[in-house]
Amino acid sequence: MLKSSELYSRLTKYLYSHNWTLSNEVSSEILTLWVNDTLNESIQLPTQTEQGFSHPRAEKTLIEASRDLADILNITVDDLLNLLMPPSDHIHIRAAGEAIEHGRINFRTNHKIESAIYSIIKSAAKAFIVIDSKKDKKKNQPNKSEVVETYLSSVNTVLPTGGSFIYNLDIDLTQTDGLDQPESLQRYVNSKLAVAFNELYNIEDVDTLSTANLIRKGLNQNICSHFVDLFGTDVEIIECSFDWDKSEPAPQIKSNHLVFTRKHRAKVQKLKEKFNSSKEIPLNSVNALLKRLEIKSEFALIQLKIQIEGAERTCDAEIDLDIAQRLMTTLGENIQQPVTINATAWVEKTASKHHYSLLDITSICSEKGKNIALFS
Repeated sequence: MLKSSELYSRLTKYLYSHNWTLSNEVSSEILTLWVNDTLNESIQLPTQTEQGFSHPRAEKTLIEASRDLADILNITVDDLLNLLMPPSDHIHIRAAGEAIEHGRINFRTNHKIESAIYSIIKSAAKAFIVIDSKKDKKKNQPNKSEVVETYLSSVNTVLPTGGSFIYNLDIDLTQTDGLDQPESLQRYVNSKLAVAFNELYNIEDVDTLSTANLIRKGLNQNICSHFVDLFGTDVEIIECSFDWDKSEPAPQIKSNHLVFTRKHRAKVQKLKEKFNSSKEIPLNSVNALLKRLEIKSEFALIQLKIQIEGAERTCDAEIDLDIAQRLMTTLGENIQQPVTINATAWVEKTASKHHYSLLDITSICSEKGKNIALFS
């Protein structure tokens, strides 16, 4: 059985959304009567007051209400609890510092952290959810804004627990029509966010990473900016944990528990500045010279010379190993040859130079007309 406060919250949320209304005439400071005129039924719950929740029979009243509602819906109590509380992933974010007492935090600091958490969640959904606009028009599928809203509506705040100050989020896992991925929409976004946080945690030398490389790791300007906002002046440590519901296979993540310090904040601040100094340039059927292909242990590096902004630029890109193999098979032994490319170039401007990198390479066509469709 759920905790009393959580059971009350789940029951009232269900009643509100299924045409049950409060009857003020027969409600009191201890008990509240909920009625459904369509079903000609009523249910009693403890009133959401100190007198209601502290009453000796409050917990028993909640249990009886659960049984009554299950009986009205003609289902078992276990089925009702599954209905009230669908499978959920859990994200726990703990803020700690000398100025943060056990279970107590400055109001302004709390507001900044809550705003940053919401912004990270929203930025992750907007970044990781990809909808084929042509497909959704043909099949009347939801557009990207609707799917992002579906994800955000599944995120719930749970009462904070003790231990400095902990923010608990439950993300209900639900099936979303029109999406092809095997996992739920929520698990997909949650796992991508966990990967992004792991990347933030493990970054060592910011200067060696290109903007395109950061985006491939699941990072973007908004996520970095809002991560920095988690560290208010009172906050010295941010702990982040991901607990995966067993209804779906757990994603393969390096670590589900990360402890960030202000040293991590300083690195992410540099990433934020890197994004701020970068811009993207779409390349559609642009002539290029493929110069180099180097196989690494987990990916491959390619280097091309491309005319960008009125001059020939050297651009680097990471591609998957299977794509590199297809590239070598199609082009043959002579990798250095003219090609036509569709991709996105990222230009990072620094005080001393400009750095060019490629992302979203969708195709490379050789001079002989051999086209390689790529998805990186």
